[in-house]
Amino acid sequence: MPSPIGQCSALLKTELYLFKTELMVTRINSNIGALSSINQMKKHSSAKELNLKQLAGGDRITEAAVDPAGLAISETMRAKAQSQKQGIRNINDGIGLIHTAEGHLSSIGQIGTRLKEIAIKSSNASWSQSERKIMDNEFQSLKNEMQRISETAEFNGQKLLDGSGKNIDFQVGFRGDSNSRMRFNTNDLNSSVSRLGISSASVKSQNSSQNSLGKLDDMIDKISEKRSQLGAMSMRMETASNNGSSYLENTLASKSRIRDLDMAKGASEKARLNIISSATTSSAVHHNTNPQKALRLIG
Repeated sequence: MPSPIGQCSALLKTELYLFKTELMVTRINSNIGALSSINQMKKHSSAKELNLKQLAGGDRITEAAVDPAGLAISETMRAKAQSQKQGIRNINDGIGLIHTAEGHLSSIGQIGTRLKEIAIKSSNASWSQSERKIMDNEFQSLKNEMQRISETAEFNGQKLLDGSGKNIDFQVGFRGDSNSRMRFNTNDLNSSVSRLGISSASVKSQNSSQNSLGKLDDMIDKISEKRSQLGAMSMRMETASNNGSSYLENTLASKSRIRDLDMAKGASEKARLNIISSATTSSAVHHNTNPQKALRLIG
């Protein structure tokens, strides 16, 4: 009779054989290993597609499903940034308008200086009446030129110095409240001869020349004041432009941290997915060849 030890050894061998047999079961109707590999291939294929989209566009968030909250925040920032860009362009256009008006006023001021020079010249007793008449011809001609400049000075069809009194609003921000606008009243720039107070000024006589000197001084002061107003407005708009540029830079930087893809990280992810995809494909091929073993059993 076999010894108890021999019986135990035989039993263990039998159980081990059954265990190995169970592990090596071959099925052809349901290839579980291949199905699992195919599912993994689908997941990796979707991940690779997303990765390629991110690398192609440079955006980490290519669609809302990637990061819904990040998409909402970054889209709001992008809208603000685009609006601020236009606001900065509006400011630059406004600065162009201010510089145009200031240039015309500068020409009027130069004419005013010449008028003062003629009046002082004519105020001297050394000139005859006929000579003063010649001086007055130039004086009146220059006054007419001042009036012409004040009536024709414009920017994109908007009169600047004729006293039309139109308020000009510069949209410098991206909101609809008054803090996003700068208002400028062109009536303050009225540079007509009558508004400057020299309509009746002349140098036909020594007396009229002397009486015109005070009016011309007031005219020069008014022109200087108007130019200083334009200068202050120009400086204000330059400051608004600098502030808008700073806001735009910070907004775009914040959006970039949320929305943009780290290209180095994306490239590393692409390499990882390629390796996993190759391994999964090899696994699927291996599992699909296992059912071929069944042919040996029935062959």
